[in-house]
Amino acid sequence: MKAGFATIKYQLSPLGTITTRFGDIDKTHSRPHTGIDIAAPEGYELHSPVEGIISKIVDYQDRNIGKGLFIKTEEGYQIILGHLSKFADIKVGDIVHRGDYLGNIGTTGRCFGSHLHLGIKDSSGKFIDPLTIFFDDIRAAVTEIVLVAFI
Repeated sequence: MKAGFATIKYQLSPLGTITTRFGDIDKTHSRPHTGIDIAAPEGYELHSPVEGIISKIVDYQDRNIGKGLFIKTEEGYQIILGHLSKFADIKVGDIVHRGDYLGNIGTTGRCFGSHLHLGIKDSSGKFIDPLTIFFDDIRAAVTEIVLVAFI
């Protein structure tokens, strides 16, 4: 075999690993999980995944999602983002655009490591799987890394 260069492609998701899926029941969740948990480093910046209005900002201390915020979309979805370590300078009623800085991911609430809880309620208030709404966004966010290696 002749020596030369080979191109190796890797696909990396900037979202991190999904550690708990919608509906999972495990050691941490005695009832079906109402969203997905996405591993992320402590302090990682969180940017809005949607256009909408901040409808609620909460701090449940060491319970539930801890520090979290809710975004109401024009389509009637309620986006729930939890386990934040801090909030951006936002308040209820603020309009946010996709990509706006919302705060930092942390370990507040009931959790065992730094991650983002992403939940979605439909217009009737029923929890739905975030991957059914954000699947195309997640697929589009996958970055292709091309390495050139000498073989």
